[in-house]
Amino acid sequence: MESYSRELCDLVVVDSLLQDYRSLMDDLAGWRERCHLFSTGSEAMRGTNASTSSLWLINSQLPDISGIDLLSLVRQRVPRTRVFLVGDHYCPQEESAARAAGATAYLCKPPTSAWLDNWVHAVRAGPSHSPLRSDTKRVSGNSPRRLSNA
Repeated sequence: MESYSRELCDLVVVDSLLQDYRSLMDDLAGWRERCHLFSTGSEAMRGTNASTSSLWLINSQLPDISGIDLLSLVRQRVPRTRVFLVGDHYCPQEESAARAAGATAYLCKPPTSAWLDNWVHAVRAGPSHSPLRSDTKRVSGNSPRRLSNA
């Protein structure tokens, strides 16, 4: 995993069930100091500098704010930051809402190392404007797939 530490910048995880990310954090042990974990949206907004964070993983259902609303707040600070919305389980309505809100990707738990591949791709691609509908991805388990405009 050492190569990831040279490739990536700060990761912000916002989820009321942070224990769900234990395995992913173990995979990222080489640069744990660059991971910021928050259980609410308000904690995340107070506790991090959005402009230095290369990726946000935001659960779609937080205790104090929706993931979509937090995505909007993050994008108000840094319009071109990468934001992956995370569902506790796959929900077509959440995926549609994530796409409509301009999320970089829609992911479904459990977090896996496959998410790292999406992050590396997003960071290497550099900051972007809100993605086109066809650019939004869903990853469930270990098999990423590109979604069509259909």
